[in-house]
Amino acid sequence: MVLFQTNRRDEGLVELRRTLAETPPKSPDELAQLATLLLLMGDVDNGVSHLESVLDSDALPRTRAQAHSWIGMVQLGRDELDAAVTSFESALSLDPDLIDARTRLEEAKQKLKDRSNL
Repeated sequence: MVLFQTNRRDEGLVELRRTLAETPPKSPDELAQLATLLLLMGDVDNGVSHLESVLDSDALPRTRAQAHSWIGMVQLGRDELDAAVTSFESALSLDPDLIDARTRLEEAKQKLKDRSNL
């Protein structure tokens, strides 16, 4: 984590990958935390891949909701608006109290509306 905070992300990603190879996550919750860290460190494709594994696991509903929400944020950033809407709706169906997912859902819907008005 220190490498991440000191802007040495490449070194941090190498270290994180080494650690994962030696000690894989033991639970879906650990996997979700790892995926989030990968996203924050800029390894988006691997982060999303791990989040998709969380969705296919026996993780708690809140953990799966957060995974859907993170995937939706990536999709929103990539301008994959229909997919983002679906992800945020899935997140909210599992955990209606996820404020960020609700806010991002409205953002994605507004962008879709704006796009259709062009």
